[in-house]
Amino acid sequence: MSRLLQILAFLTVSVRILIAAGPADSADTIERLERNLEARQAISAQIDSLREQLKAGPNDNLETSRREQQDRLARLERDFEEAATGRKSGELDSKSGTGFNLATEANDLLKPLVSELKNLTERPRALGQLRTDLDDARSRAAAAQQAVENLRSLIAKLPQDNGTHPGLQKDLARQLDTWNARLLEARSRIANLDHQLNELQNTGQSFWSTLWKGAKSFLLTRGRNLILAVAASVAAFFLLRFLHRVLIRISPVHRGKDRTFTARLLDVIWYALSSIGTIAAGLAVLYATGDWVLLALALISIVGITLAAKHGLPRFYQHARLLLNLGQAREGERVVINGIPWIVGSINFSTRLTNPDMTGTGLFLPLERLGELVSRPWDPHEPWFGCGVNDWVLLNDDTFGKAVALTPEFVQIVMHGGARRTLATQAFIYMQPVNLSHGFRVTSTLALDHRHRADLAAISATLHDALTSGLAPIIPLAQVKSLKVECRGAGDSSLDFEILLDVDGQAASHYRGLQRALGRLAIETATTRSWTLATSRLLLPAVGK
Repeated sequence: MSRLLQILAFLTVSVRILIAAGPADSADTIERLERNLEARQAISAQIDSLREQLKAGPNDNLETSRREQQDRLARLERDFEEAATGRKSGELDSKSGTGFNLATEANDLLKPLVSELKNLTERPRALGQLRTDLDDARSRAAAAQQAVENLRSLIAKLPQDNGTHPGLQKDLARQLDTWNARLLEARSRIANLDHQLNELQNTGQSFWSTLWKGAKSFLLTRGRNLILAVAASVAAFFLLRFLHRVLIRISPVHRGKDRTFTARLLDVIWYALSSIGTIAAGLAVLYATGDWVLLALALISIVGITLAAKHGLPRFYQHARLLLNLGQAREGERVVINGIPWIVGSINFSTRLTNPDMTGTGLFLPLERLGELVSRPWDPHEPWFGCGVNDWVLLNDDTFGKAVALTPEFVQIVMHGGARRTLATQAFIYMQPVNLSHGFRVTSTLALDHRHRADLAAISATLHDALTSGLAPIIPLAQVKSLKVECRGAGDSSLDFEILLDVDGQAASHYRGLQRALGRLAIETATTRSWTLATSRLLLPAVGK
């Protein structure tokens, strides 16, 4: 009875508070509290009855029923407190601290992040849970209602005389009281859950409003902090890069033409410190703004990257060797890529490779790609390409023209008449280009009849003079390096006079014309001198100095 009086006093005070506050739904709240009170009174009566029965002796079934009724009563009391105060039960309970525990500390670190993720779905989850609890309460209410009806029907059918066993009616009455209490409990639970569901639905916002509110909140808080952290990291990165350039200009170890091992080691250390400083700048901003969610995400990301980096330690070691110029590809040496030689420039995270004979800026290779190459020292007289820009070349398919563009991807040749032929650089190399711009030789053969055996020397001299005079209108004689007319020997049907013309590379554009001119001038001279021709043929040039 004392417990019942306490409950009634608490209900009275709660009702007075609600009336004084004057909320819009006070009548509904009072009705729910009254239902809750009725259910608790019924359960309290059941508990008292079970206790009286247990005084007669221990009984496991009765003890189990008593504990179940106690749990139901405690839950109804929590519902009563929440309905009366409008606050969650235990919300203001203090939590005592414990000693240091690694798992607990990790949970505390991740708690803001998990809480933030839970807040994003708090309303949908709460609605889903309330609907689930409401369906369960309605099912229990329906079952209790059916049980009560069955018990009432059974009691009504009992004979009114004393022919019925005296204990049967008493047990049925006790069961009816029990199920009536459960029905009242279920109905109270339904009313409380239904009110919470309606309240949450009415006070909620639409999906787009929630999305806009969340985006706006993010931009004003975490978005701002994230932008500040990224800006700080970028500023720290460029500041450290600028300080590195200043260090290179004032450092004595960097003043030499070639970078020493000490200079390279200092650069590697600076790169490592720059990476740490860039990350630390962003973390410092997040720490200063107190954004523990983004800070936790950043720390988790760093830990994850660090754990993943252990699998890349061999690659990092290879990169460090390259930066220290201790790798298999070294600065100033020669490497070959797709058949094209290159000079390795200053090794950095992006290294420039150049070819003296090619146009453009060359190639830029990352350390990953550079580490796959093997370099070697080179000799100053080594060729770097089959030709240079504006050189005249002859390919093995008889293409003749001037190379006007040389890049790592293609070579473009302009032929007489203006036609342009573009070849892939590798295809150009495979076609074995002959460079005529450094000098070449044109040959031709004049075959005379055997009757001129006695005049070999005179024929050679006469033909030499005629060719010299005939070449003057075609190219300047200063570009003629050598002209020889020699009798190569006597064949079965002819005396073969071989004409050898060596020309400077400045006359390379006249290569085809000189081929034709030698044969034409030789035949014209033989006709003028009345030499008997056995045969005359023009041979393709043997190119070279």
